[in-house]
Amino acid sequence: MKEMMRWIYWIGWMAFGAAYRTLFGLRIIGSEHLITNGAVLVASNHQSFLDPPLIGNLYQDEMYFLARKTLFRGFGAWLYPKWKAIPVDQDRPDMASLKTVIKLLQHGERVLIFPEGERTLDGNLGQGQPGIGLTVAKARVPVQPVRISGAFEALPRGSGKIRFSRITVTIGPAIDFSGAEYSGKDGYQKITDRIMQAIAELWGCQSLLFLGWFFRPWREIYSLDVKYGTVPHTRIPWRIARAKFEVFEVPTAGFGRAGVGSIEHHWLGLIRDFALLYRNFMQPLIGVIIQIQKTLRQLRSPDKCL
Repeated sequence: MKEMMRWIYWIGWMAFGAAYRTLFGLRIIGSEHLITNGAVLVASNHQSFLDPPLIGNLYQDEMYFLARKTLFRGFGAWLYPKWKAIPVDQDRPDMASLKTVIKLLQHGERVLIFPEGERTLDGNLGQGQPGIGLTVAKARVPVQPVRISGAFEALPRGSGKIRFSRITVTIGPAIDFSGAEYSGKDGYQKITDRIMQAIAELWGCQSLLFLGWFFRPWREIYSLDVKYGTVPHTRIPWRIARAKFEVFEVPTAGFGRAGVGSIEHHWLGLIRDFALLYRNFMQPLIGVIIQIQKTLRQLRSPDKCL
């Protein structure tokens, strides 16, 4: 039976979870596939610094993850071990961190690994490293493939500016390698390739226009229609001021991200839609602001009739 979260882990879990759901409109797909009991190796693509706590929020208890050794300095030297982080030296990789992961898995713990070994530079899936294959071959635990979409747009590598892009986490069925025999570098790479293929087959939605975080109070009032390139026209419960945007989100599949060029753009329709957005939201808001200004002027000059 898993222990309850320690208070310092719980604070981070709550804070990050609240931020993901309110600022980034976090959507989770495939939660029925989650393995919540026993040892499991969670394998995810790596888009952003936001990823580790993002995956951690899928579970109701603690989990381990790998973190750069350079983060374990100053206050981080105290905080990250409390958050179940395992230091790894990216400049001089060794077996120490992998041995720690294998031991934790053999003791029934849950561990998060990013098979690519580093954050993506362009949002695409990279080449998986054989280290995760070695870990699976030695630990003999199920692998939970997970794909993150939108975190690269929210906080890309090399940027310190957060953008409000919708984030989607897609969870796939667990992969069981217990009946297979793999050895040597080629065998470990085969395991890694199988895991990367499973991650690539998971699709998510990458936001091209994300206004939901701002218009959240009104999202249950109006309807928004979404048209996905080659995917049939779909209605989803994301409400933004009666605007019918033809371009909002694009399903991503395979190793690449969906490109804007593959989407039908109806510029005249968009102009009309933004006019509707102005009429149904901005115009009443401006009216309220004007009325507030009049009231304030009257309070300052009560003898004047406005």
